[in-house]
Amino acid sequence: MKSGIEAAFRSGLYPVKINMVVLKDMNVNEIPRMVGFAKKVGATLQLIEFQPIQPENVAYWRNFHYDLTFIENWVESKSIAMEENSLHKRKRYVLKRDGEFVCVEIVRPMHNSVFCQNCTRLRVTSDGKLKPCLLRNDNLVDIVSRMRQGANTGQLREAFKKAAMLREPYWKESEKNVYD
Repeated sequence: MKSGIEAAFRSGLYPVKINMVVLKDMNVNEIPRMVGFAKKVGATLQLIEFQPIQPENVAYWRNFHYDLTFIENWVESKSIAMEENSLHKRKRYVLKRDGEFVCVEIVRPMHNSVFCQNCTRLRVTSDGKLKPCLLRNDNLVDIVSRMRQGANTGQLREAFKKAAMLREPYWKESEKNVYD
């Protein structure tokens, strides 16, 4: 993991973020060590609350879900500053450890219509498709095939525009969380 993070920094990527999905009875006790690791490598640590994405897996979710309230209170008590990530409306805490700073973000479940309504991200899947929504697979736009077929800049720009136009929030304001 460390070599990949170092390669990201060498490539000029910033900020580098380490995602840690917090799982009950599995890795909660590893959080302080991960904060230290993030500080050491200069990355932001994102503590992610396990997501209840598929209704048929609700029992699995209940077995491993760990509410991040306690962890967030701990992080907040150790922080010297807090800012809000404007895109996602979530808190980013700045901690000082051994004279150096480290950022820790708390990522709550995505059943968050504010998160969805404000999302402007496009992701690229491992097989080369533009993904306008993290939780959807019905609106992907193939970009790698276009590139392999020699698409010019204008054609690639149109593929990006198409993907952006296909963006639709997964969670809508009026929907209720089925896991509550």
